[in-house]
Amino acid sequence: MIDPVSSRVLTSTHLAQILSDRIRIGAYQVGEFLPSERDLAESLEVSRETIRRVIAVLVNDGIVKRERGRGNRIISIPGESEPSRTRLIGMVIYGLGHMGSASIFNGCHIILRNHGYHLIVCETSTDVMVRATDEAIQLRALMERGIDGMVLYAEPTAQNQSLLHKAMRNGIYIVQVDRYIPGLPCDYIGVENEKAAYGAVERLIELGHRRIAHLTMEGGVTSVQERLDGYRRALISAGIEPDPELIASYSRADGPDQFDRILDRWLHLTPRPSAIFSINDTFAVEMLSRVKRRGLKVPDAMSIIGFDDVPAAGIVTPPLTTVAQPFSLIGQTAAQVLLDRISGRLTGPPRHILLPTQLIVRESIGRWNENSSESLDGARKEDKSLV
Repeated sequence: MIDPVSSRVLTSTHLAQILSDRIRIGAYQVGEFLPSERDLAESLEVSRETIRRVIAVLVNDGIVKRERGRGNRIISIPGESEPSRTRLIGMVIYGLGHMGSASIFNGCHIILRNHGYHLIVCETSTDVMVRATDEAIQLRALMERGIDGMVLYAEPTAQNQSLLHKAMRNGIYIVQVDRYIPGLPCDYIGVENEKAAYGAVERLIELGHRRIAHLTMEGGVTSVQERLDGYRRALISAGIEPDPELIASYSRADGPDQFDRILDRWLHLTPRPSAIFSINDTFAVEMLSRVKRRGLKVPDAMSIIGFDDVPAAGIVTPPLTTVAQPFSLIGQTAAQVLLDRISGRLTGPPRHILLPTQLIVRESIGRWNENSSESLDGARKEDKSLV
């Protein structure tokens, strides 16, 4: 006689194998929920009590995770997880107090949590002068911790590159976000910076502007260079020769007074710029404030476009026209690509995934006004002390 208990165990194990096979071939996707107990019981022609025992087997094997009030989420592909995996992911990022970095983190965290992974976040200094050293310290700490992968928002230093090459040799998967380190063979998730910058400057040209300044930053970051390339290409496409005098790099080491020096230099050019395309919203808001302080109206005397679409862009006066980045989606995509690498679903050479942006037109840009130079003369007289 067959022992009923033994028969029940065999039945549950067999059914668990059937569900595992469905997950393995992609009928049920990682990150999604299994069908309800009722639907599974009907499709497999067993009782709901049996299905509960089957789910318990899958939970015990680390394939499914129970979520109260929601169901049974699939967190791994059977047979593809390595015993040595820790299910720990590291993130090196700076500026979590700012919307962009915080949204990247949040998007990444949601995907990893839903797949049963834990995220270790290492926030580095916002001071660019000490950030590189800080990043190297955090990278070493994460490597010693035994992580499976890493999401990286870091500076393109030789030290970082050396450490990351070592991490990859040790089997740690890496996905870079926002900017990438040239020569590092790993996946990258960013936006169409060059195309976005081109579109922003093209809009200014359509409004009649020919003298368009660009406020950028130092550091050799790829996303910064791509926006500069887009700015230049838009001018050249319109038959406008880029003027080196209209391109200025801000260095945080020089302090906020540098915004004043850059603006005053531009205002004393002949002819002066009638519009500014800024590398980010933070710089754009700084310039908008200083333009208004000199008695110039925005956009009548100076049009300004930023990049990022941070909350402040919509509440300054006038509201800032800007290029919106999908920060949360960048984080989500980075996490999914990382998980696909870890599981083996994604193989082959590194992928560069560029997400689209959107130009958000607000009130800080307008048509070029040939009479705006009259208001500039008065502003120069009032602000000689700032020159």
